[in-house]
Amino acid sequence: MSGPAAAHLKKIRMNLARSAEHPNGSPQHGYEFTAPLDSDGHIDAAAWKQEREHCRVRRFWGLEADDVGHLVHRPGGSWAFIYDIEGDEDDEAGYRFG
Repeated sequence: MSGPAAAHLKKIRMNLARSAEHPNGSPQHGYEFTAPLDSDGHIDAAAWKQEREHCRVRRFWGLEADDVGHLVHRPGGSWAFIYDIEGDEDDEAGYRFG
């Protein structure tokens, strides 16, 4: 990684919040992803354009095999995770990212 964007790439971990199946949440279920953050802690879209290949996501879900994919910036400004970059698998929306 090089350039100014690389200096502020951060690893973010999101664990599963409380749900019917996991009333206390779960540290064994969630996502880890890398993204450039601005000084306010929001995803920096301009820096993401420069460093998009480094903006990866890992979905970990209990005993299932991990899924590895990309953080993508969708039309309209929302963020999502995509695992099948060349196929037709649906994106996982990232609500309130950025």
